[in-house]
This record gives sequence, C-alpha cells and structure tokens, in this order.
Amino acid sequence: EDQAPVIEVPVVHRKLIEIIKTGIQEYAATSTHLRGFKQLWKPSPSEPAQRVYGEVYTSDSFLKMEEDLPEIPGCNLEKVVVPLLLYSDSTHLASFGTASLWPIY
Repeated sequence: EDQAPVIEVPVVHRKLIEIIKTGIQEYAATSTHLRGFKQLWKPSPSEPAQRVYGEVYTSDSFLKMEEDLPEIPGCNLEKVVVPLLLYSDSTHLASFGTASLWPIY
C-alpha cells in the first residue's frame, strides 16, 4: 500500500435547501403531490373499504408529520412536508481499473 498511487477526487456538492427549492419551483412540480391523503379501495358495495398504501404521501408517518407542522405567525403560505428519497449507485471513474465512487442522488 505504500507504493499505491494517491488519487485526489474533488467533491462536487450543492446545498440541499437549494436543490429542494429548485425542485419545488420547477414546472414538473405542478403535477406532484404536495399534500398527503388516505387512499381507500372498496372492492364491492357490500364490503368494507380497505386502506391502500403505495406512496410515501399515503403513509401514516407522512400524514402525522403534516399534522405536526408548527403554525408560523403572520405566514399565510401553505406548509408541506417534502420527503427526500436518497440513493447511491456505484459510478466508475475510468474506463479501466477499479476506481469508483458512490455518489448520493
């Protein structure tokens, strides 16, 4: 290991709050659910409705977070919970060798 080359890899990052603001202000965000809800399915008129879980905004945790958002005196803007789903995937740094990174998207 003493003879192994040292590679300096610059770290590129953006401030998380700026990424969130940009995402919310994009046109595509107009078709995004910003409010949670309970989704129910009723298989037939004679059967009881069943709760459907499928997205983060239909979960009990999400609905509870919305409920617990504090009031901000003097602010009349809508308050929303913004879920962040992070993942990482290996990225090769070169066409040869085994050097790789695991960036967070």
